[in-house]
Amino acid sequence: MNPPATVNWKKPKITSFVVATLAFFSFDLLATDVLAQQSQSIQTGSKADGSYLYGETPQPNQVSKGYVVFQIQKGKVVGAIYSPNSEFSCFTGSQKNNTLDVKSVEAGESKIGTSKINLSRLHQIKSISANEQRIISVCQQETVALNNR
Repeated sequence: MNPPATVNWKKPKITSFVVATLAFFSFDLLATDVLAQQSQSIQTGSKADGSYLYGETPQPNQVSKGYVVFQIQKGKVVGAIYSPNSEFSCFTGSQKNNTLDVKSVEAGESKIGTSKINLSRLHQIKSISANEQRIISVCQQETVALNNR
């Protein structure tokens, strides 16, 4: 059994992890835009309210693989980018078709990064673990705290 991901915002390696992960998910945006335009003609609208998990691989909880877990509520998205047994970075934003337009937030920092996550380049995973639900909950609390500053 793998230990749950932990929140440790003070470690300097979170910055490099977030940058590398966001770079992975927003890599080759020109090709992504073409794919998004093609998928817009096939899919319209947004996902229903609920929790979602996407990954680089169709199997959950694979060490050294990147995952995106998020919840949609009334058109607003809150979630995280993470790798199992590692730290995670919370984000908030919106979803249109297969793209998340998000702002990543780091607790204790005033820096906010923006990114687009193309879900069509990832595998949707149907089951969401208790740890992933916990990550979403932590990110919801972080988002509320950030908005109250």
